[in-house]
Amino acid sequence: MSNQKITNWRRSGIMCNHHIVNKVRGGNANQKNLLVFDKARERAWHFLFKSMSFDEVAELLLRVSRAKRNQSKPN
Repeated sequence: MSNQKITNWRRSGIMCNHHIVNKVRGGNANQKNLLVFDKARERAWHFLFKSMSFDEVAELLLRVSRAKRNQSKPN
């Protein structure tokens, strides 16, 4: 990976609202459903996880971690 690709995900300093429950999935603009994210980080989130919720991402990461641990166990 080139340094240019890495630096593209640095913080922008511009803040934006990130929906906890995505609008596509019925989320609204209620304050309880919004987090303030750096714009570049919010873009990176959607690049990596598309419209997955925080809970779905957590479950995905736990499954990957478990699979990785099981893969490294000797037979």
